[in-house]
This record gives sequence, structure tokens and C-alpha cells, in this order.
Amino acid sequence: MNMEPAGFPFLSAILLSCVIGVLVILFIPRDRETLVKWVSLAFSAIALAFSIYIYCAYDRDLGGLSLWRKFCGWNRLASTISMGRMASPSLILLAGIVHFTGVLTMWELRGRVKEFFAFAFILVLASSASS
Repeated sequence: MNMEPAGFPFLSAILLSCVIGVLVILFIPRDRETLVKWVSLAFSAIALAFSIYIYCAYDRDLGGLSLWRKFCGWNRLASTISMGRMASPSLILLAGIVHFTGVLTMWELRGRVKEFFAFAFILVLASSASS
């Protein structure tokens, strides 16, 4: 199985785009529903772009865990965190597509827009953390 670390943290970038998206949405006033929708669309498009890249860049001949990252923690405790994805790149791409199209399908939503789109990003984060 291939265990080469990724040069750029693509999986972390997907998660970070969701975290930043939630934070930006939370600081937008409630009455600016259109801005909340555009911010949600922008950050879900960023996550989709990274998942498209992961899908296209994955070396199917090597297989294995080729997109993992290792983060060193506090050196005194010698703790490390490794982030990898055992799921196939097609599942990562599918998650990006579903999130992006989910934002688009709820474009006509009126009332509690801020809460809905913030919760959508939180669900993406929760599903990513559990797998």
C-alpha cells in the first residue's frame, strides 16, 4: 500500500474551507440573506474544487493512502496526529458535489437562511470527522 504523504494538505483544506465558511456566515447579519447564500456558495465551491482535484490527482495504479498528512503535536508529549482518507476519491468528490448542489437547491429559501446554511457546513464537518 502506498503511504507517501501529500505535499499540500488537500483534505485539511476541504475541512478548513467549511470551518471558515461557518465562521463567516455566523458573522453576517441575519437580514443579509442573499450575502449568506453567496458566501455559502463560494465556500462550498472551494471545497468542491479541492475534491475535484483530489479525484483527478489520485493515482489509481498505486492505490492506498496517498493523500495523508502528518501533523506533529507538542514535542514533549511526542504526540502526532495523522489525517488520511481511506475512502475512495470518488466518495470525496461525491461529498463535494452533494454539498455544492445542496446549496444551490436551497437558493430560494426564505427565513432562517443563516441558520440553515451554517448547519449545512456543520453537517459536512461532522460527516468528515466521523469517517
